[in-house]
This record gives sequence, structure tokens and C-alpha cells, in this order.
Amino acid sequence: MEDVLITARLLRAARALLDWQQGDLAKAANVSLSAVKDFENGSEKTRFSTQKALQGACETHGVEFPVSGGVRLLDEIAEILRFTGPDFMQKWNEDIFLACRASREKILTSSIDEGLWTRQSLVQQANQKFLAWMEQTQTTVRSLVPEGHDNFNLPRKSYRVVPA
Repeated sequence: MEDVLITARLLRAARALLDWQQGDLAKAANVSLSAVKDFENGSEKTRFSTQKALQGACETHGVEFPVSGGVRLLDEIAEILRFTGPDFMQKWNEDIFLACRASREKILTSSIDEGLWTRQSLVQQANQKFLAWMEQTQTTVRSLVPEGHDNFNLPRKSYRVVPA
């Protein structure tokens, strides 16, 4: 694989993916906190060995810096599944149940209008099963919805409103 020269922006993104503070990265890379701060602030005096140590620490903990650009977690699911038919919600839930095997998982979703697909009785039944599963496993769901959205199927605290 070709070497990728990380930038301050990529390093900050990698820290965000890992949910790390600068101190966490410094410890993992075995460098000083000031070395992390200097690099992220665009210092041109950061040694190449320090830069590689920062990158290596991120990579060791599951972050990839693809040659094509950007940053991502190695364990990300990089596929889109499409569920159709009257039982699409049940299929969707089963996929989530399989993917989230541990308790206290976090699920991120987005929805243009949940009202478009919640009027069917099969969907309502699947939604009730999903809510019970969320409570049992202490799973957290965060769903982005556009401003003006008024149809909420999950607890209201699950939603984050974004500009339409």
C-alpha cells in the first residue's frame, strides 16, 4: 500500500472517529501533548517521525487513511441494503438486531419523513418490537430529521433537527 501523508484535518477527523481527545492520541502515539497540538495547528516544524507515530496510533486503533483521500474506520459497513415490500420494516429491524449484538449500542439514522412509512399496521407492529428491543438492550438511536418534521416514532430525545 502507498504511504499517505496525513494532514492536520485528517488527524482531527481520525480523533473524532475514535472519540479521542488530543491527550488520548498523544498517549497512544507516545508523543507529547504539545506535539499533537502543534501538528493539528499546522506547525511546519513537526518531525516526520512524530507525524508517522500519530498516524500509526490511529491506524493501530482501527482508522484507515485511504490513498484516495479521507479517513474511515476499518470496521465500517460499506454497503447499502434496500428493504422493500409490506414487511420491509421487519426486515430492517432484523438486520439491526443482527448487527447490534452487544448492549448499549448506538445507531445513527436519518429520515426525510417517517410518516411516509409508519401508517401501515405491519410497520407499527415492527416499530413496537423495535422500541421494546431498544429498552431491553439499552440501545441509543439518534435520527436526523429536517426542520418542520412532526411525525416521531421513537422517543423525542432520539431526534436531532437539521435544516430542511
